[in-house]
Amino acid sequence: MDFVEEAGANIVRERLEQILLLFETHPDMQSVFLPFTGVVLDDLKKSKLLSEHALRVMGAVQRAVHRLQEPEKLHAFLSELGRKHEKNGAKLEYIDYIGPQFLCAIRPILGDDWTLDTEKAWTLLLDYMTATMKESLVEARNASAAESSKPLTLPPSSSSSSSAATDD
Repeated sequence: MDFVEEAGANIVRERLEQILLLFETHPDMQSVFLPFTGVVLDDLKKSKLLSEHALRVMGAVQRAVHRLQEPEKLHAFLSELGRKHEKNGAKLEYIDYIGPQFLCAIRPILGDDWTLDTEKAWTLLLDYMTATMKESLVEARNASAAESSKPLTLPPSSSSSSSAATDD
């Protein structure tokens, strides 16, 4: 059992507290998470959906850690994660909160075992995760914008004006 698995429940609890603090200090972020829009922070503390989101974040970090020895798989996973965030309408700058929030969540769990090297290692991973996610989010957003600016074309119809030309 590795650190990520062993500390999972504690990190999720800490992560929930960090998300709530983030919503408190940046209320506009709460509206990005549609199920949480307009929900009072005290109610969010008991929210099953918020707990599930924290578990998904933890799971994503865990999958990233397990793919460190397979860079192509890691990149593909994080790129897909970025595209999913684009589909959910995430603002690009919000992705930057992932790393610092996660570090704040795991630091107290490690306590005296938290070292400068530990912080550097986690920061490198989280920076790579957010950079890759942001890159794919931008690519997906640009592709979507390019697609929507293409003129629409209608498929050929069997009842076209050619039948009118046969009316001699």
